[in-house]
Amino acid sequence: MHRLSTVWFFAVTIACSGSRTDVQITSPDGASSVQDASTSDASTGDAAASDAAGPSPDASPASTLLWPLAVGYKWTYDVKALGTSSTCGTGSRSTEITATETLGGKPIFTATYFCAALGTITLGQDGEKILFKYGGLWLSVVDIPIEEGHTWTYGALSFTWKRETSVTVPAGTFTDCWTSKQNVSYTAYTTYCRGMGPVQSYSKDLNGNGWDARLTVKNF
Repeated sequence: MHRLSTVWFFAVTIACSGSRTDVQITSPDGASSVQDASTSDASTGDAAASDAAGPSPDASPASTLLWPLAVGYKWTYDVKALGTSSTCGTGSRSTEITATETLGGKPIFTATYFCAALGTITLGQDGEKILFKYGGLWLSVVDIPIEEGHTWTYGALSFTWKRETSVTVPAGTFTDCWTSKQNVSYTAYTTYCRGMGPVQSYSKDLNGNGWDARLTVKNF
């Protein structure tokens, strides 16, 4: 099995074994299943069924959400490489919501992503819950309930919420924050602050390589 690696705030991680790629799916209704992502595509029946069960509209005020989403919202980060290599590039890089559309009567968002390894991504929001579209599959990347110690699975990995009493990044100091810690032998996490969205993405593998991306400014 290849080494698991993270490439963005959501710690998009894929477990590979031979030619098969297994991804554990958590749909908006809470049901979970494991599918072979290497054969998933939006044109398949499985993908169409997943699309039909996409995220429901966000009914929460943006100021109360860990990650508010709307067209035009933009986050800019100072990205530093750790060790000798980083899949996310370096310097000033941004995530920006560029478009929205309706899928089965529900909104989804298209965004350019700060991490060079991802490029363009598709997100959905169901209250506090944030979903990422991988092929034709919706994966939970910000899970509920948001409370100390809550653990959820994402593919072959798991994540646990940790409450942060104070987080300082170039954009400022924030007190209502939560860190999604990846439960692996190396260090990888994303910190979100309420009303701000992701303020830090950090990943450092066992060889000392990775990135540290910290929010410098948002435009909303």
